[in-house]
Amino acid sequence: MPLQLSVPWYCGKGPETIFAGQNLNDNEWHTVRVFRRGKSLKLTVDDLPPVEGQMAGDHTQLEFHNIETGIVTEKRFMSMLPSNFIGHLQSLSFNGMAYIDLCKNGDIDYCELNAMIGFKNIIADPVTFKSRSSYVTLTTLQAYYSMHLFFQFKTTSPDGLILYNSGDGNDFIVVELVKG
Repeated sequence: MPLQLSVPWYCGKGPETIFAGQNLNDNEWHTVRVFRRGKSLKLTVDDLPPVEGQMAGDHTQLEFHNIETGIVTEKRFMSMLPSNFIGHLQSLSFNGMAYIDLCKNGDIDYCELNAMIGFKNIIADPVTFKSRSSYVTLTTLQAYYSMHLFFQFKTTSPDGLILYNSGDGNDFIVVELVKG
């Protein structure tokens, strides 16, 4: 089965999931973009056509608190936890803010980082998750009605949580690698 990227989210009415990409554990860089406006969600992996989804119910805002990459520490809304991510993550941008860079430079109020910064032979400055216990936790994100998430990753691992965020109530969004 081909490996895919999964984006489940919960926004008031119940969890929804969309999938995109295949064979993503090839140790090559992959570009991921997630766009949300109101109830519409669009997921693009590399140069493939986007996959689109709609949120159910009347709720059109996601409340974001701490965003986590690599591992889920806030487990209250997830009945089944994804595997932790092992690989490289670079250029994590949320609504135009480069959060890994802000974290590295100490330019945000709260950032907890135990992944390795930097890797030889690449142009950007990624975070490397060398073990299943590596993670980055960032401060509250401001994106209520719309959001734009961008990042690049590479891995040889077939499964792993790339990003998780829980908000007020039952709101959450997850980006993870799963076997398709």
